[in-house]
Amino acid sequence: MVSEKDAENTALRKDGPASDGAGAAEKLSAEALEPPPSSRRKIEQSGLPVQFGGMELVNSAGDQRLANNSPAGTGEPITAGLSRAAEITDTVGKVSDLVYSILGVGSDKTAKTEDIGVAKRQADGSLVTRSRDGTTRTEWQDGTVKTQYKDGHFVLHKPDAGGGYREEHGGNPRAEDNFVLVKTKDGHYYRTESMSEQPQKWDVTPLGTYLDMLGHKDLDKLAEEKIRDPEQLAKFRADMARFEQRMSTQDLGSISVSFTYEQIERLLQAQGSEPLTEQERLKLAEDLISQAATPSSVDQGTTGSASGLALERKTYADSPSEAARLVVDIALTGEYETRDGNVIRLSRDKLTADEEAKASPRKPGMRSYASQIFQSAPAAKDLE
Repeated sequence: MVSEKDAENTALRKDGPASDGAGAAEKLSAEALEPPPSSRRKIEQSGLPVQFGGMELVNSAGDQRLANNSPAGTGEPITAGLSRAAEITDTVGKVSDLVYSILGVGSDKTAKTEDIGVAKRQADGSLVTRSRDGTTRTEWQDGTVKTQYKDGHFVLHKPDAGGGYREEHGGNPRAEDNFVLVKTKDGHYYRTESMSEQPQKWDVTPLGTYLDMLGHKDLDKLAEEKIRDPEQLAKFRADMARFEQRMSTQDLGSISVSFTYEQIERLLQAQGSEPLTEQERLKLAEDLISQAATPSSVDQGTTGSASGLALERKTYADSPSEAARLVVDIALTGEYETRDGNVIRLSRDKLTADEEAKASPRKPGMRSYASQIFQSAPAAKDLE
């Protein structure tokens, strides 16, 4: 049996030289290496056996061993059958800045390694880092960063001179979720369809650009305070830009935009958890601005009707503020007053998001949470 002192010498020498390929392929000891007490505790806490039997524990760089042991191994990871690879601390009980994995040893005694959590330099000079959850982050020398997620969607962030940036969101299943958000050096946001396209500036009031419009800055500030996820915040801002651009071609478009923003602000400013929680209200706010920006994105789902879908799309296209008022009134009070003074009430169970409305990401054809409420309200017929 190898002594504890020898085990410590073998294990993780942060100051020692990294072993080369020959060291990785060296003949491993036929004796089991008993981990020292501190490592034993960490290994036991991870749910792994203390004796590794034909396996070796190496870090993700493959150049520092925590434990070696065995003759010819099968090459199968010791983590086979476990729900996740274990993260092990080093022999002195300090959490390592590298992620450790239990790796098999093939018949040629060459240790298998994985590049988890370690930045690797590419031929073009970029650094690529892979995470355990399947996310890949690529950084270029000019500050551009691309984050590629396991589900196929990505975010490409490219800084511009003066403090602005361009940020592409792509690979999402719904077309309206793919866009480029441009932030100018003066802090204004625009939406384009490609990284090379120049942002189009437009007027929606006789007095100035859309950025001077009543409600824009207030809603943007509220969104920044309430939306913690950077991707969701980017989507919200891109939808604001698309909505304002769409309404710039309509008569009294600025008034309609301002009234719509007023309704969404009511939703974001609300307190308490009845009838809806803060997270439910936030989800509705994101749906409302998305559907006001792109009325054609409204779907009926598996339980809606074709006539209800047509009516909702038409309302968002022509009177987005009224569509927003119906949803917000019901979300905040459980009722909505029609034009002729009738009061329509919706029970709490009708306000609970169904499986389609809760889906994230929502696939094409699925109905949003805001559409669930709109189409469930008998009052919707009064918008015809």
